[in-house]
Order: sequence, then C-alpha cells, then structure tokens
Amino acid sequence: MSALGSVIQQAINEHPGQRVFQTVYQGDPYFVKMHIPSKINIFHRLQSLAFRLTHHPLLAITILDPGKSETSYEGEKLIRLKQLGLNVPAVLDYSDEYLIIEDCGRSLADVINENPQAAQFYLEKAIVALGRLHRTGQCHGGAQIRNFTVKDEQIFMIDFEECTPEQYFADLAFRDLLLFFLSLSSNISHCSIPKLIRVYEENGGMAVRGRLLRLAERLEFLRVLTRKPWVRWVGKDVLMMNAILEEFRRQMAAEPSRS
Repeated sequence: MSALGSVIQQAINEHPGQRVFQTVYQGDPYFVKMHIPSKINIFHRLQSLAFRLTHHPLLAITILDPGKSETSYEGEKLIRLKQLGLNVPAVLDYSDEYLIIEDCGRSLADVINENPQAAQFYLEKAIVALGRLHRTGQCHGGAQIRNFTVKDEQIFMIDFEECTPEQYFADLAFRDLLLFFLSLSSNISHCSIPKLIRVYEENGGMAVRGRLLRLAERLEFLRVLTRKPWVRWVGKDVLMMNAILEEFRRQMAAEPSRS
C-alpha cells in the first residue's frame, strides 16, 4: 500500500461512521469525505412529481442517481472546475468510496456571523465566485453561503455533490442565486442587495434583476401567511423567506432609478 493509501486507511479507521473529517498528509491538512449512498426522501418525491406536472426547471431534482458515487462525481467535477481557473478545493485523491480535498479555510457563514460589518465585503467576493462559475456554463446546485469558505482573504466554493443537468442551466443558475440570497438570513440587513446583484451581473453575464423582482411580486402572498391567524401553521422556512423578500423589496424600492 502506498504512503497516501496508508494515511487514508488510518484516517478512516480513526473516524468510524463519520461522513467528513480532517486528516494530515505530508504536513498539510486535508478533508476526507466518505461515500454515503444517496437517498430519495418524501420531499424529493414530491419535488419530482411537481416537476413532472409543471416541467418547471427550478423544480428539477439535482440529487445524484442513487446508483452513482457522489465522491467520484464531486472529485471529477472539482478537477474540471480547477482546470477552468475557479477557486475550488484541490483534489488529492478520490474513489467511489472517498474524496480527499485540501483544507480551504473557514465557513463564510461563520466569518460573517462573527463580523456582520464585514458581510458586504465577503459576500461580494462570494457572488463574484458564483458569477464566474456560471460564466463557465456550470452550476453549483447548493449555493448557500455555508458552501463557501474563506482562506487568506480568498473565497472558495465547496460541496459540489449536486447533479445539475446542462439543459436546465439558465434556471439552475438562477436557483443558485436564489439559494445564495435566501441563505443570508439575519445577515441580509448588513448588506446591499442591489449592489450584490450588480456585482453578480457584471461577473456572471446574466441579467437577473428583473427576474428577481418578478419573483418577489409573485410571492407577495407570503405576507398573509406570516400574519395571524395563519402564522401559527407556517414553518420557520416560510417566515425566513418572507423576511428576506421583504428586505429585498425594501432595498430595491430605495435604490435610485437606473437609466
């Protein structure tokens, strides 16, 4: 067995049952991600049914086929993205059973939660990274800020397990953007949404402002669901989405008109 193989096997033996854990190889830290077969839950089944009924690309299932290895899929995708010059983890090794990638620093979500005043600075860097990803014709599939990291003031994108069909690229890229904004949660009041949109459009090559505004208009009914008596029956996800949409509408309405 090679030196790398021995390190991998030792790390696996020391972390039984863990999906993701750290190890060290030749003095450098790495993350090991173990293969766990994909499971289709009731939410995925409902989403799949909605997609078949509506054929709306935003409802397309992005979970990898249960018969495929997500560690091999992600390893191959990270290598392709790295070759395109994108800030993603370097792959040390991968197989159908594991993926080993470089340590790319701290979670962006943790960084801005600790220092909300720096949120705009880091979020602009993150949305530039997302825009550049989309410019290559690739989507993330799970572009929440928890899947961005900060290392040496650089932003890295991680966790590319989602399968993003090329025929739905434009809609899945838009969904990436939605997930990014929806994941801001309490930090959204510390950032300028109009500026983030402009930064994305400048780097992603896609005009999204009008589509976001139309979506916000269509979802105005959520305001009713977050008031009495309906609020007692809605989940926290609906409340959070409505709060983010309200902040989005407020900031966009206050933005100077664009000539």
